[in-house]
Amino acid sequence: MIATPSFTARLEAKVAEQLRAQRVGYLLGAGSSYLNGAGYPLAIELWDRIKGRITDVARRAEIQAVLDTRGLGIEDALDQLDNGLVVEGPHRHLVTAAIAELFLTIGPASDVHREFAKRLGIL
Repeated sequence: MIATPSFTARLEAKVAEQLRAQRVGYLLGAGSSYLNGAGYPLAIELWDRIKGRITDVARRAEIQAVLDTRGLGIEDALDQLDNGLVVEGPHRHLVTAAIAELFLTIGPASDVHREFAKRLGIL
């Protein structure tokens, strides 16, 4: 009977192979800073984390109404409310300011990211 390597062993071997490659790019999404809830929030929970920071009650209610009735994410809701404008509309401005305010209070540990960058040879 031939033993099949475990998924973890195969994954580690593939990652090691990629790290030795010369032409490899790494695309890390926002979730890479989630850190099991100790880092930045995922998009799906972002509205719940920031809505209390939006003091314009009328606009906050407009955003919530779109989220409740259309089942859209916050980005899609803002596109609906601000007419998909490239220039930041009033709803988008309030949300981005609330996100910035929230993110100032979060200081995720960067040791995992630093170690990853070291292994890539960037640091």
